Amino acid sequence: MSEYNRRSEDATIQVIAERINTMQNDMSDLRDTMRDSMKDMSAAITKLVQMEERQIHMNQSYDRLNGHLDKFTDKLEKLESRLVSLEVSEPMQKQTSEWIGKAVWAIVAASAAFAAKSLGFL
Repeated sequence: MSEYNRRSEDATIQVIAERINTMQNDMSDLRDTMRDSMKDMSAAITKLVQMEERQIHMNQSYDRLNGHLDKFTDKLEKLESRLVSLEVSEPMQKQTSEWIGKAVWAIVAASAAFAAKSLGFL
């Protein structure tokens, strides 16, 4: 082989070696980048799982709250029904109260008249 061919082959081998080194460095950088990305993705997935757990707890709380609301709605409807019946009977209650008041005054007046007659005032 000639000296020129040998130098040319050495130069070609050197270029190929540099390219291999460059590719090796690029692959190493890519591996490091992928490792960092996987760590970030792992952290993101962990946060996502935590958020889903919180959402499940919130939905369970919402269901319990909705159950309580249904119970209170039933109680409110019963109270409204009782109030309506009381409002319907209120005029009768008022009339009964007036009669009782008049009866008490009549008893007081009769007692006073009896006492006055017994004491000789009348």
